[in-house]
Amino acid sequence: MQPKSPKSTLAKPEPSPETTNSQPLSGMDGDISAQIVLVTPQTPTSHTHQTSFGWRIVSIVASVWLLAIVLIWLWLHAPFMPPLLSALNASEVASTLFSTIINLLLLPLMALAATASGLRLLGWVLPPKILNKGESLVVACGLGLGAIGFLVLGFGVSGFLDWPMAYGLLLGSLILNFRQTEQILSYLQQTWQSGRKWGQNSNWVSRLLIIYIGLILGLTLCVSLLPPTAWDSLMYHLAAPKLYLQNHQIGPLNQITTTTYPFGMEMLFTWAMALHNDSLAQAVHWLFGLLTAITLILMTNRFFDGLNPAQRQLTGLLAASFYLSIPLVQTLLTWAYTDLLLTFYALLTLYILLLILKSKFKTQDWLRLTILAGVMGGLCFGGKYWSVLSLAGAGLAFLVVGTQEKVAARRLWGSFIVFGLITLLVASPWLIRNWFFSDNPIAPFMFGVRGWDKAELTSFNTAGGVLFDLPGLITLPWKLTINGQTGGQFDATISPLFLGLAPLTIFAAIRERLACRVVVIVIAVEFITWVVAVSLNSNVNETRAIAPMFPLLALITAYGVVVTIDVSKTLVLHNFVKLIISVYLATNLFNQIIAVNDADALPVLMGLRARDIYLETTLGSYWRAARFINNQLPAQAHLATWLEPRSYYLERATQPDVFLDKFFYYFSHYPNPEQLAGKLKEQGVTHILISERGLTFLANIQEYNRVADVKAAQPVLAELKAKYLTLLYEEPGQYALYALH
Repeated sequence: MQPKSPKSTLAKPEPSPETTNSQPLSGMDGDISAQIVLVTPQTPTSHTHQTSFGWRIVSIVASVWLLAIVLIWLWLHAPFMPPLLSALNASEVASTLFSTIINLLLLPLMALAATASGLRLLGWVLPPKILNKGESLVVACGLGLGAIGFLVLGFGVSGFLDWPMAYGLLLGSLILNFRQTEQILSYLQQTWQSGRKWGQNSNWVSRLLIIYIGLILGLTLCVSLLPPTAWDSLMYHLAAPKLYLQNHQIGPLNQITTTTYPFGMEMLFTWAMALHNDSLAQAVHWLFGLLTAITLILMTNRFFDGLNPAQRQLTGLLAASFYLSIPLVQTLLTWAYTDLLLTFYALLTLYILLLILKSKFKTQDWLRLTILAGVMGGLCFGGKYWSVLSLAGAGLAFLVVGTQEKVAARRLWGSFIVFGLITLLVASPWLIRNWFFSDNPIAPFMFGVRGWDKAELTSFNTAGGVLFDLPGLITLPWKLTINGQTGGQFDATISPLFLGLAPLTIFAAIRERLACRVVVIVIAVEFITWVVAVSLNSNVNETRAIAPMFPLLALITAYGVVVTIDVSKTLVLHNFVKLIISVYLATNLFNQIIAVNDADALPVLMGLRARDIYLETTLGSYWRAARFINNQLPAQAHLATWLEPRSYYLERATQPDVFLDKFFYYFSHYPNPEQLAGKLKEQGVTHILISERGLTFLANIQEYNRVADVKAAQPVLAELKAKYLTLLYEEPGQYALYALH
């Protein structure tokens, strides 16, 4: 019951009493310290008011709106501002700015809706007191996002894929889980207040790390809200959701063979695009990077018992900073890919398995946590097939460390089997979908894809592997770190801190019994398995495949740094370590600021630079060719692209060259131009877009083993052009568009 208000505030000079309704957060500790406290202050007689959390949100939104309007006005009218681009007008600026604001509002609403739904689901699985409040919210968010992804799949397959469905999921999750939503908002308010007090009392190192983390997340969020331009996003991550929404249904898209991969992330992209646009979809991928950073902080607080609270806090902030400082991760934060979803769920799976090993739970609670770990493992599989590396590492580490910790064999192996079965069960919708859509549960591997000749997938499935000798294997971490380059060797730029601080990491692994040992086993299994895969098929020779290793490396490296600092005899070493880390993080932040500036992120988001100009600047000849196709070709045109897999911005029915081998398949199987033209007409093709740049590239680069194929195809292509193709558009050395007659 609420206490009655005092009859007279003059009789009691102390502050007005507050009514307190304590409600435990579903899935959280049930004791008083772990309750969400909803406070309703009584109005003092002086008629002054304490600002409620809702009014604070309103005031923040109003302030941002005022700032935006004034800045735009100054940009357009003040003498020190450049003139507005002639191609833009005030309505276009306002429309783009409004779209950006909508994205910034929808993203937290999507996260809130998912977390509220996840809390309800979590309450069905776990009793209170097993997870603390922070852990419960992160696990609930992951659980809710996974559940919403499956709901989108279900509605899509049933033919109900449109914006009412998307907003129904959003509003339904908030309204039907109103109590959980209210509790989350109250907890966030308390966290904000606690964070302000912590900021006043914390040391300068922690403050700088918080500032660094906030700036990296803020800068990458700005870029993630730009129109998508990343290669795989335009090839299938966003191309498939676009086609799903156009058809109002999820069905086979076997012309894009990569749509047979597990599509958990793409379901969330579909939801975001139905809510608003593709920029919001990119920001959802960014959200998983944020969740991973938070999870790292939670892991240090939960598992590093040998450190005092201040050391655990520093370790968590360093781990999050190390992870977010990886150039590859910073790039992925701005792309609509799947790697950050995979990384988050793999980390969460390991988190729960570690919790099982660390704590002395009753059999029933042990089983419930095992089921939850299996659910996270299944959601991890929804990212991509590569998840099996992380899941295998987590399972093996669970068995090895559990045996060393003398866990009863029956309980240990029973949990391992339950974990595997639940993982398979949650992952099964993607295998079943492929069975119905492609006649192959693990398409496009091994058994191919419906509608494709096996020879069309030969280069993808049977590419030669990379030969490693013993010195090559030993030096591989060096090559990955020093030579790795996004768009170049290993297709990734990673942090030098992991290799540079490896001696400290080894020291940490020896010192810490449980968490570091498990992490090392998972890293070893994932890395060794990846090396084996690369030795069999060079198509997987990219560091993104082992992205789930990076938060684990960040965690154990941060622990090594903090432990070393604590050893008095290493004064010179730990001072030098702090200097190098500071220099690296500072330069990393500076580089990120430059990247955001080079992308013209703020002008584009504010509508001061046209979307069309941004896309042409970023995509160049591809965007110009796409613009011609969209404006000049008839609506019923059916386009085949050769040596160009990206179809997202093409507004005509398209057969993309997903694996860059469709061109060579045609010319090897139909060497007669008349036969080839007949085959294309049989498939309904009316126009062909050829990447001349891609053809020239493959003709001059030996490592792709296509030089001879290009030379063999050239005479047939020349005759095909002369007899059956009419040139409609050409940018010399880039793209050529032909009509098939």
